[in-house]
Amino acid sequence: MKRYNVFDSFDNESELNVFFAGHQQCDPYYSFKGRRDHFIIHYIVSGSGYLWINGSRYKLGKGCSFIITPMQKNKYQASSKDPWKYRWVGFSGTKAREIMSTAGEIGNNNIFRQQYTEEKERNYIDLYNIMERKENGYRMKVKSLFYDILWLLLEDKRTQPTIVGKRVDYVQTCKDYIERSFDQKISISNIAELLGVNRSYLTQKFKKETGVSVQQFLISIRMEKAKDYLTNSGYLIGEIANSVGYSNYNAFVKTFKIFTGYSPSDYRELFAVRADHYYFDEVN
Repeated sequence: MKRYNVFDSFDNESELNVFFAGHQQCDPYYSFKGRRDHFIIHYIVSGSGYLWINGSRYKLGKGCSFIITPMQKNKYQASSKDPWKYRWVGFSGTKAREIMSTAGEIGNNNIFRQQYTEEKERNYIDLYNIMERKENGYRMKVKSLFYDILWLLLEDKRTQPTIVGKRVDYVQTCKDYIERSFDQKISISNIAELLGVNRSYLTQKFKKETGVSVQQFLISIRMEKAKDYLTNSGYLIGEIANSVGYSNYNAFVKTFKIFTGYSPSDYRELFAVRADHYYFDEVN
C-alpha cells in the first residue's frame, strides 16, 4: 500500500522546500527506475531490498537510508522474500545540495547504514501527519522535523570506519561505535552489518586484538558508566539501568553484581559522592 502527502504549493526559489512525504509497504520485487528533478530520502523501517546507484548494487535493510539526488540515474527493488517498507520525504530548493553536502551525502554513495530507532521513524511519521492536517504554521514544523531527520543522518558520519593507512581498522571502529551507542540495543550482527563484514570475522578479530569478546567489551563499557552514575548522580537505579542499555531491571542488577561484586544499591551506599541534592534508592 502506497500513501503520500504533498504541499498544495511551494516556492521554487526558496532555499529549502519540503514538498511531499509518504510511506509504502512494498510487494515482493516492487521496483522503481528513473530520474527525479528533486532530492528524496528513503528510510527503511522493515524488510530489505536492493539499490542500484553510481554503478554499484547495494543490499539495504532495516535502519538504512538512501538518498536520490536530482536527475540521478537509479533503481531500487524490494526483496522477494522480505520486501521492505520505507518512509520517504522529497525536497528541493536553491540550497538543497549544499544542505545535503553538510549532511554527508556527497562522497558516501548516498547510503547511510544505521541502526533502526523509533525516534528516526517518528520524525517521518510526524512530518507526514502534519502535512496531512495542514494546521496553522505547519510549514515551519515540517521544516523543523526535516532538519531533525538530517541531524540523525549525521550519525552515519560518526560511524564511519577508522582508516589505518589504506585499511579499515574494524576493531577500533567497533570499539568506537560501542562507546557511543552503549545505551542502545546493540547486537554483534548489527555492528558487523554496519561495518560490512562477516560476523564471525569481526568477533574473532576483536577477541584476538583485545583479549575480550565484543559482548564482554560492551558489558564493561555499560558497567563503568553505571558505576559513574551510581557514585556521581541522583538517578534512580531503574533509570540508570535504562540509561546504559538495559530494559530489564533484574538483568542489569545481576550483571552489575557479577561485574563489581556488589549490588547497585550497595555500590552506591559504599562509594557515592554525597550531596544534599542527590536522592537515593532504598536498599532492597
